[in-house]
Amino acid sequence: MAITNSDVKLFESQRFTDEEDGCGRVTGSEVIDGNINNLFFRLLTVH
Repeated sequence: MAITNSDVKLFESQRFTDEEDGCGRVTGSEVIDGNINNLFFRLLTVH
């Protein structure tokens, strides 16, 4: 049985911080494909 794109899902972390706890536990909120700034915070300026 092959793994398809619909089988692979990303879920949000409990906290979006850079701490030793690794952002906490996984939540039940799925990261929806195609939404802008859904996976990472938007960068206001690039240096």
